[in-house]
Amino acid sequence: MTTFVANRRVDDHVQAMFRYANGARGMLWASQVAAGEENALRLRMYGTKAGLSFDQQTPNELWFTPIGGASQRITRGRVQGAEALHATRVPAGHPEGYLEAFAQVYTDAAGCIASGMTRGTGGLRRLRMGSRGCGLWRRC
Repeated sequence: MTTFVANRRVDDHVQAMFRYANGARGMLWASQVAAGEENALRLRMYGTKAGLSFDQQTPNELWFTPIGGASQRITRGRVQGAEALHATRVPAGHPEGYLEAFAQVYTDAAGCIASGMTRGTGGLRRLRMGSRGCGLWRRC
């Protein structure tokens, strides 16, 4: 573990190799000083039959690559099973963040109602402008 940023109280970079009791090995690289990255969480697992790869910057995809076979892109909502259904909150085709976007609209609306405002601000104002735009399309 290392600290690259002067006066930082915590480690901001780590590289570690692991050996488990069953003989499996692993590696961890975590850094807060990887210039140009946007919190690039990546998980990769490799076994004797295949590999799995997940990249947070494309959160709806999991790549499965069997040894000697073609890589297969598995998208969220396309896998059936109790665990998959338990972890899936929105239907296939809706990106992660879909529910949070609507939650923000509801939070803003509740704030306007609680404060007695009659016109929205920020995102709600833009939402109203967008709804007017939809009305224009209906007239065409």
